[in-house]
Amino acid sequence: MKFYVKVFDNNHHWDESSAYKHGSYDTYEEAVNEAKKIIREFLSGECRFGSKVDDLMGSYMMYGEEPVIFPNEPPDGKTFSPRDFAEEYANEICKYT
Repeated sequence: MKFYVKVFDNNHHWDESSAYKHGSYDTYEEAVNEAKKIIREFLSGECRFGSKVDDLMGSYMMYGEEPVIFPNEPPDGKTFSPRDFAEEYANEICKYT
């Protein structure tokens, strides 16, 4: 089964006309890794000295790109949540600002 990542603009949440297909992957894990990369790039670009998690998440929720994996059917049953990962990563990078 092939998996693909479709990226939605949080500023136009779930608006198909602003979404784009990012790529096709042979495994769910590859698709998750690419989705995480998209989120990391946005949050890293937004992070400044003294950034707070709430500020980064607010920025992500308003302007970030939300990668969604289709079909969202991982072999282990644990689905990828872009927002949960964004919050996890925001917490991680804010430790160092």
